Amino acid sequence: MPSTASFETAALIKQNVTYLDMVAVAVLAYDYLLTIDREARLVWPVPWNFGKVLYFLTRYPVFAETFMVLYHQFAVLSPGECTGLFRAIGFGLGIGTLIAESILAVRTWVIWHRNIRIGYILLGSLILCWTPLFYFLKIALYSLVFTTPPHPETPGCFLAKQSRNLYIVFVIVMIFETLVLGLTLLKGVEHFRGTNSTLVSVLYRDGILNYIYLCILSIINVTVLLTAPVSHSPTYAHALP
Repeated sequence: MPSTASFETAALIKQNVTYLDMVAVAVLAYDYLLTIDREARLVWPVPWNFGKVLYFLTRYPVFAETFMVLYHQFAVLSPGECTGLFRAIGFGLGIGTLIAESILAVRTWVIWHRNIRIGYILLGSLILCWTPLFYFLKIALYSLVFTTPPHPETPGCFLAKQSRNLYIVFVIVMIFETLVLGLTLLKGVEHFRGTNSTLVSVLYRDGILNYIYLCILSIINVTVLLTAPVSHSPTYAHALP
Protein backbone atom coordinates (compact mmCIF):
# COMPACT_ATOMS: atom_id res chain seq x y z
CA MET A 1 0.00 0.00 0.00
CA PRO A 2 1.44 3.41 -0.93
CA SER A 3 2.19 6.12 1.62
CA THR A 4 -0.29 8.96 2.07
CA ALA A 5 2.01 11.43 0.28
CA SER A 6 2.60 9.18 -2.72
CA PHE A 7 -1.10 8.38 -2.92
CA GLU A 8 -1.99 12.08 -2.94
CA THR A 9 0.45 12.63 -5.81
CA ALA A 10 -1.00 9.67 -7.67
CA ALA A 11 -4.53 10.97 -7.08
CA LEU A 12 -3.60 14.39 -8.50
CA ILE A 13 -2.04 12.83 -11.59
CA LYS A 14 -5.07 10.57 -11.99
CA GLN A 15 -7.31 13.64 -11.92
CA ASN A 16 -5.27 15.30 -14.69
CA VAL A 17 -5.40 12.11 -16.76
CA THR A 18 -9.16 11.98 -16.25
CA TYR A 19 -9.40 15.47 -17.72
CA LEU A 20 -7.37 14.31 -20.73
CA ASP A 21 -9.62 11.28 -21.11
CA MET A 22 -12.74 13.46 -21.13
CA VAL A 23 -11.18 15.73 -23.76
CA ALA A 24 -10.41 12.66 -25.87
CA VAL A 25 -14.02 11.49 -25.52
CA ALA A 26 -15.29 14.91 -26.62
CA VAL A 27 -12.98 14.92 -29.67
CA LEU A 28 -14.06 11.37 -30.58
CA ALA A 29 -17.75 12.27 -30.32
CA TYR A 30 -17.24 15.48 -32.31
CA ASP A 31 -15.34 13.65 -35.05
CA TYR A 32 -18.05 10.99 -35.28
CA LEU A 33 -20.89 13.53 -35.51
CA LEU A 34 -18.89 15.52 -38.05
CA THR A 35 -18.33 12.58 -40.40
CA ILE A 36 -21.22 10.14 -39.86
CA ASP A 37 -23.29 11.66 -42.67
CA ARG A 38 -20.48 11.16 -45.20
CA GLU A 39 -19.82 7.68 -43.87
CA ALA A 40 -23.47 6.75 -44.33
CA ARG A 41 -23.47 8.16 -47.85
CA LEU A 42 -20.09 6.99 -49.11
CA VAL A 43 -19.12 3.91 -47.09
CA TRP A 44 -22.24 2.04 -45.99
CA PRO A 45 -23.70 1.47 -49.52
CA VAL A 46 -20.38 0.15 -50.88
CA PRO A 47 -20.18 -3.66 -51.25
CA TRP A 48 -18.05 -5.35 -48.60
CA ASN A 49 -14.36 -5.55 -49.50
CA PHE A 50 -11.00 -5.59 -47.74
CA GLY A 51 -10.81 -1.81 -47.51
CA LYS A 52 -14.28 -1.50 -46.00
CA VAL A 53 -13.47 -4.15 -43.39
CA LEU A 54 -10.29 -2.30 -42.41
CA TYR A 55 -12.26 0.95 -42.19
CA PHE A 56 -14.84 -0.42 -39.76
CA LEU A 57 -12.20 -2.24 -37.71
CA THR A 58 -10.45 1.09 -37.28
CA ARG A 59 -13.55 3.22 -36.85
CA TYR A 60 -15.63 1.44 -34.22
CA PRO A 61 -13.52 -0.65 -31.78
CA VAL A 62 -12.13 2.64 -30.44
CA PHE A 63 -15.52 3.25 -28.78
CA ALA A 64 -15.17 0.05 -26.76
CA GLU A 65 -11.60 0.97 -25.82
CA THR A 66 -12.75 4.45 -24.78
CA PHE A 67 -15.42 2.89 -22.56
CA MET A 68 -12.79 0.67 -20.90
CA VAL A 69 -10.51 3.67 -20.32
CA LEU A 70 -13.31 5.61 -18.63
CA TYR A 71 -14.34 2.52 -16.68
CA HIS A 72 -10.93 2.07 -15.09
CA GLN A 73 -10.86 5.78 -14.25
CA PHE A 74 -14.20 5.87 -12.44
CA ALA A 75 -14.95 2.33 -11.25
CA VAL A 76 -13.79 0.82 -7.97
CA LEU A 77 -11.45 -1.98 -9.03
CA SER A 78 -9.06 -4.44 -7.44
CA PRO A 79 -5.39 -4.53 -8.53
CA GLY A 80 -6.11 -7.75 -10.46
CA GLU A 81 -9.01 -6.15 -12.32
CA CYS A 82 -6.84 -3.13 -13.15
CA THR A 83 -4.14 -5.43 -14.54
CA GLY A 84 -6.59 -7.27 -16.80
CA LEU A 85 -8.23 -4.06 -17.95
CA PHE A 86 -4.94 -2.33 -18.80
CA ARG A 87 -3.77 -5.37 -20.77
CA ALA A 88 -7.04 -5.48 -22.71
CA ILE A 89 -6.80 -1.77 -23.51
CA GLY A 90 -3.13 -2.00 -24.44
CA PHE A 91 -3.48 -4.96 -26.79
CA GLY A 92 -6.67 -3.48 -28.22
CA LEU A 93 -4.91 -0.22 -29.03
CA GLY A 94 -1.98 -2.17 -30.48
CA ILE A 95 -4.25 -4.13 -32.82
CA GLY A 96 -6.17 -0.97 -33.73
CA THR A 97 -2.93 0.81 -34.58
CA LEU A 98 -1.82 -2.13 -36.73
CA ILE A 99 -5.08 -1.95 -38.68
CA ALA A 100 -4.76 1.83 -39.11
CA GLU A 101 -1.18 1.48 -40.33
CA SER A 102 -2.33 -1.25 -42.72
CA ILE A 103 -4.75 1.27 -44.24
CA LEU A 104 -1.85 3.68 -44.76
CA ALA A 105 0.12 0.85 -46.37
CA VAL A 106 -2.75 -0.02 -48.72
CA ARG A 107 -3.19 3.65 -49.60
CA THR A 108 0.51 3.94 -50.42
CA TRP A 109 0.36 0.75 -52.49
CA VAL A 110 -2.56 2.17 -54.49
CA ILE A 111 -0.62 5.39 -55.09
CA TRP A 112 2.10 3.20 -56.61
CA HIS A 113 -0.53 1.64 -58.92
CA ARG A 114 -0.46 -1.64 -56.96
CA ASN A 115 3.16 -2.24 -57.84
CA ILE A 116 4.07 -5.78 -56.75
CA ARG A 117 7.53 -4.84 -55.49
CA ILE A 118 6.18 -1.94 -53.42
CA GLY A 119 3.47 -4.25 -52.09
CA TYR A 120 6.08 -6.73 -50.88
CA ILE A 121 8.12 -3.91 -49.32
CA LEU A 122 5.10 -2.60 -47.40
CA LEU A 123 3.93 -6.05 -46.32
CA GLY A 124 7.44 -7.04 -45.24
CA SER A 125 7.83 -3.77 -43.33
CA LEU A 126 4.53 -4.34 -41.53
CA ILE A 127 5.66 -7.79 -40.42
CA LEU A 128 9.19 -6.66 -39.47
CA CYS A 129 7.85 -3.70 -37.48
CA TRP A 130 4.82 -5.22 -35.80
CA THR A 131 6.40 -8.47 -34.65
CA PRO A 132 8.84 -6.70 -32.28
CA LEU A 133 6.20 -4.06 -31.53
CA PHE A 134 3.84 -6.61 -29.98
CA TYR A 135 6.78 -8.25 -28.20
CA PHE A 136 7.72 -4.99 -26.44
CA LEU A 137 4.05 -4.15 -25.89
CA LYS A 138 3.59 -7.46 -24.08
CA ILE A 139 6.67 -6.85 -21.93
CA ALA A 140 5.40 -3.40 -20.99
CA LEU A 141 1.86 -4.52 -20.20
CA TYR A 142 2.94 -7.55 -18.18
CA SER A 143 5.32 -5.40 -16.14
CA LEU A 144 2.47 -3.31 -14.72
CA VAL A 145 1.89 -3.79 -11.01
CA PHE A 146 -1.09 -2.07 -9.39
CA THR A 147 -1.59 -1.35 -5.72
CA THR A 148 -4.59 -0.99 -3.44
CA PRO A 149 -5.34 2.64 -2.46
CA PRO A 150 -5.56 3.59 1.25
CA HIS A 151 -9.35 3.68 1.06
CA PRO A 152 -10.91 0.56 -0.50
CA GLU A 153 -13.75 2.53 -2.10
CA THR A 154 -11.44 4.86 -4.02
CA PRO A 155 -12.19 4.65 -7.77
CA GLY A 156 -9.52 4.15 -10.38
CA CYS A 157 -6.27 2.21 -10.81
CA PHE A 158 -3.04 3.16 -9.06
CA LEU A 159 0.19 1.96 -10.62
CA ALA A 160 3.09 0.96 -8.37
CA LYS A 161 5.61 -0.49 -10.83
CA GLN A 162 6.21 -0.77 -14.57
CA SER A 163 8.83 -1.10 -17.31
CA ARG A 164 9.69 1.85 -19.54
CA ASN A 165 9.89 -0.37 -22.64
CA LEU A 166 6.56 0.97 -23.91
CA TYR A 167 8.33 3.90 -25.57
CA ILE A 168 9.92 1.44 -28.04
CA VAL A 169 6.42 0.73 -29.40
CA PHE A 170 6.00 4.34 -30.50
CA VAL A 171 9.52 4.46 -31.95
CA ILE A 172 8.68 1.43 -34.13
CA VAL A 173 5.45 3.10 -35.28
CA MET A 174 7.43 6.23 -36.23
CA ILE A 175 9.88 4.12 -38.26
CA PHE A 176 7.09 2.51 -40.27
CA GLU A 177 5.28 5.80 -40.82
CA THR A 178 8.52 7.40 -42.02
CA LEU A 179 8.87 4.60 -44.59
CA VAL A 180 5.30 5.23 -45.77
CA LEU A 181 5.96 8.96 -46.01
CA GLY A 182 9.14 8.35 -48.00
CA LEU A 183 7.31 6.17 -50.53
CA THR A 184 4.48 8.71 -50.74
CA LEU A 185 6.84 11.62 -51.40
CA LEU A 186 8.85 9.61 -53.91
CA LYS A 187 5.76 8.87 -55.96
CA GLY A 188 4.35 12.33 -55.29
CA VAL A 189 7.25 14.07 -57.04
CA GLU A 190 6.58 11.91 -60.10
CA HIS A 191 2.86 12.68 -60.03
CA PHE A 192 3.28 16.42 -59.62
CA ARG A 193 5.53 16.54 -62.66
CA GLY A 194 2.95 14.81 -64.81
CA THR A 195 -0.39 16.23 -63.64
CA ASN A 196 -2.07 19.34 -62.24
CA SER A 197 -4.98 17.39 -60.75
CA THR A 198 -6.45 18.97 -57.63
CA LEU A 199 -7.47 15.52 -56.37
CA VAL A 200 -3.88 14.27 -56.59
CA SER A 201 -2.65 17.38 -54.75
CA VAL A 202 -5.19 16.85 -51.97
CA LEU A 203 -4.26 13.19 -51.72
CA TYR A 204 -0.58 13.91 -51.14
CA ARG A 205 -1.23 16.94 -48.96
CA ASP A 206 -3.47 14.94 -46.62
CA GLY A 207 -0.97 12.09 -46.55
CA ILE A 208 1.86 14.39 -45.48
CA LEU A 209 -0.29 16.19 -42.88
CA ASN A 210 -1.44 12.84 -41.52
CA TYR A 211 2.18 11.74 -41.11
CA ILE A 212 3.12 14.98 -39.34
CA TYR A 213 0.16 14.62 -36.96
CA LEU A 214 0.93 10.98 -36.13
CA CYS A 215 4.64 11.67 -35.77
CA ILE A 216 4.00 14.50 -33.31
CA LEU A 217 1.75 12.23 -31.23
CA SER A 218 4.41 9.51 -31.22
CA ILE A 219 7.10 12.00 -30.14
CA ILE A 220 4.85 13.23 -27.32
CA ASN A 221 4.20 9.66 -26.17
CA VAL A 222 7.92 8.79 -26.24
CA THR A 223 8.74 11.97 -24.28
CA VAL A 224 6.07 11.26 -21.68
CA LEU A 225 7.15 7.64 -21.24
CA LEU A 226 10.81 8.61 -20.80
CA THR A 227 10.36 11.65 -18.57
CA ALA A 228 7.22 11.08 -16.48
CA PRO A 229 7.55 9.44 -13.05
CA VAL A 230 7.93 5.68 -13.43
CA SER A 231 4.67 4.96 -11.65
CA HIS A 232 2.59 7.23 -13.88
CA SER A 233 4.07 7.35 -17.41
CA PRO A 234 1.84 4.62 -18.93
CA THR A 235 -1.19 6.29 -17.36
CA TYR A 236 -0.38 9.51 -19.19
CA ALA A 237 0.50 7.66 -22.37
CA HIS A 238 -2.84 5.88 -22.67
CA ALA A 239 -4.60 9.23 -22.33
CA LEU A 240 -2.94 10.44 -25.50
CA PRO A 241 -4.45 9.41 -28.86
